[in-house]
Amino acid sequence: MAYNQKHKRRVARKTNRLWTETQHTWAVPTKAAGVFAFLAVIGVAFAALHQSVDSIYEDISRAEQRQEALEQDLYRETLAWNRMKSQGNLLKTLRNNGIAMSATPYGRRVAMGNFVRPAGGAAVHGPTAVAANF
Repeated sequence: MAYNQKHKRRVARKTNRLWTETQHTWAVPTKAAGVFAFLAVIGVAFAALHQSVDSIYEDISRAEQRQEALEQDLYRETLAWNRMKSQGNLLKTLRNNGIAMSATPYGRRVAMGNFVRPAGGAAVHGPTAVAANF
């Protein structure tokens, strides 16, 4: 077998190509296109990450503002409760609601608890320890 029969020779290209003939080629080199595609993927990933971080930041800001408002409300309510619990305000509230109460005399007081020290006696321990005249 001769060399020419085994390996066909390429057909020589025409030196003058017609304008209507299709030319198959890449407009951008493949390595450059790969770099551009990689940069585009990185850009989209960065934009998505940036958006999610911004939304998380806004959520945290709203939660912190809500927490500050709740802390202020708690402080105001605590002050109001402490003012209401004062003896003068309790007596005033009781009078306004038509409830007549007075303090129990010393000899009629009863204390209940786990650890009670009766007047003039030893300590009493137990879940239902009761001491009169406390």
